[in-house]
Amino acid sequence: MFSLLNRLQYILQRPYRSALKKESKTVRRLHKIRIFHWTYNLVMYFVLAPLRFVNAVWYDLLVYGVFSLKDHYLEIFRPRVNLWTRQKKGFVYFLYWLFGLPVRVLKNSFTFIAKLLEGALFTAIDTIVPTLTMMHGTRLKSSVSISVPGIWRVGGGNFAGTGIYFTMDKDTAKHYSGGHGSGDEGVIIYARVALGHNLNLSVAPDKAQVYLKNHDGTELSRWGLKHHYTSYEWWRDDYNWWEYCMLSDRVGETIKTWRIRILYIYNLSDKKVQRIWGGKSFWLG
Repeated sequence: MFSLLNRLQYILQRPYRSALKKESKTVRRLHKIRIFHWTYNLVMYFVLAPLRFVNAVWYDLLVYGVFSLKDHYLEIFRPRVNLWTRQKKGFVYFLYWLFGLPVRVLKNSFTFIAKLLEGALFTAIDTIVPTLTMMHGTRLKSSVSISVPGIWRVGGGNFAGTGIYFTMDKDTAKHYSGGHGSGDEGVIIYARVALGHNLNLSVAPDKAQVYLKNHDGTELSRWGLKHHYTSYEWWRDDYNWWEYCMLSDRVGETIKTWRIRILYIYNLSDKKVQRIWGGKSFWLG
């Protein structure tokens, strides 16, 4: 049900999205009459506030809380990232496990409570700042390197902008997961994403359209950031799906998780939520 509510919020934020799939002079002219979509956005901002709150409670508190609890519970009783048990076996392992238990209980209990407080904070923030639960397909090793330190590093793929790419559709995320087995399975990262000042590229000015047609993501991002956009939305005709890019200055730049907050990681190989040894980083870094 909550995935449907998340989808409903997504649709109502821009219900005319289907008209923006292809570049249209008529649509671009209408878009230039800013009073229409400004008025709609203002009205829907207040209308959708209760829906944003319900979604925020579900995802920021309950979903984030449950999967954080799971990680920290396992870290107490089946520790993997811990100086007390690393590389230990047999009876020696048991002794280290036993003597380290009080420390693990205190540490993981404190961390879990802090994450619940953090979830409560972002429940309020996501009610004020429109935020969606979106998906990012990648490999298992990459997802761990993101979730443990809490940092997204911008890669080299910049088809329509330099940044971190997201989708609302599971099949699209699967396409980009790129898993090859042998410990590097494909995964989907479910995250809370605040798109911010978002531009649909079908109504972008001619200069930006040229960058898009030439797949010059670097210049397209520079243009967008210069004009104070934080994300792009565009329709892929070749695959028939929507994609989103959280814009960044350059390849290799790091983005803190408070901008893109990981809820959980779904492993496509075993169809289970991936355990994150030691637990995910705090959203606030």
